[in-house]
Amino acid sequence: RLRQDVMLGNELANYHRAFADGSLAPLEGAGRGLAAVILGAGPSLAASAPALAAAPGSALYLTALQTLPALRSLGLKPHLCMAIDYSEGMLGIAKRLDPDWCRDIPLVYSAKVRPEVVRDYPGPTLPLWTEGGLGTFTLRGRTPVLDAGGNVSVTLLRFCKFMDVAQVLLVGQDFAWKADASATHVSGHHAAAAGFNFRPGTHFKVQNWRGEDVVTAMPYLAAARDMETDIPDLGRPVSIVYGDGLPVRGATPRDLAAARADGLLESRHGSLEHYRAALRQALSPVPAPVFESRSPRWSSSLRAVTRRLEKLFARPDRNGDEIQSALGQV
Repeated sequence: RLRQDVMLGNELANYHRAFADGSLAPLEGAGRGLAAVILGAGPSLAASAPALAAAPGSALYLTALQTLPALRSLGLKPHLCMAIDYSEGMLGIAKRLDPDWCRDIPLVYSAKVRPEVVRDYPGPTLPLWTEGGLGTFTLRGRTPVLDAGGNVSVTLLRFCKFMDVAQVLLVGQDFAWKADASATHVSGHHAAAAGFNFRPGTHFKVQNWRGEDVVTAMPYLAAARDMETDIPDLGRPVSIVYGDGLPVRGATPRDLAAARADGLLESRHGSLEHYRAALRQALSPVPAPVFESRSPRWSSSLRAVTRRLEKLFARPDRNGDEIQSALGQV
């Protein structure tokens, strides 16, 4: 209940800013012909990012807001970042960013994140309304509403379906790490600084895609399983460049050289420009929905029920059924 209260409070605090920022509606279907690369924050990102930075092809690169500092140090600049985490841990991310480098990287933010995260981001911002809260009960049919899931890489995968990209390559999506690893995330990510100590009850051992023992935690395992559930419904090829992490069923394993040779970093001619045009349109302010005031109608109804109940309670012994029926209408 407390989490729901926090998220709904954030949505209300972000409400007017969100519509002033724009709408995702122009991006629906705007990714046709695009090769998308979703960059995770697993340790294996450090091995792949420099090669991608040297020869990025014409793919669309997407990542989490939290991964930007790591990508900055690795020299790989994404086209878009996303934030869905409503927790206080997101409040310090802006201090880790290079403002000049981020200035032209749009942030797609869940309206459930803390307003300070959006306020402090140095680049363009674009709202994402998600299921639950205002998205489900007031905005459905008025603006796109997505099922975000609980992990930003899962949300990015669903966002790729929303944009109707042609294919997806997963990089740095490890969801697990070697027991002797010094960190659970790529260097530069805020979670990497803490190092790694095995804690029974929080961490447990599983096997990676090679059959080797690795360590994971329930949020990462759940995210990998959500991806596996989503991939068959995407209706487009999904490939993965593995590190030491968990297998992701449904994603075709590739090394980076094979991914490049197979054209997984090449978008159809003109599709990236079409996406950019749609993004510019998406970043234009839209009118906030205006809802009908229901207070007068509710007040009138309550007055009518009150008058009726006053009459019925004059003879409660005879009007018991009608009293119960009237109370049921309140």
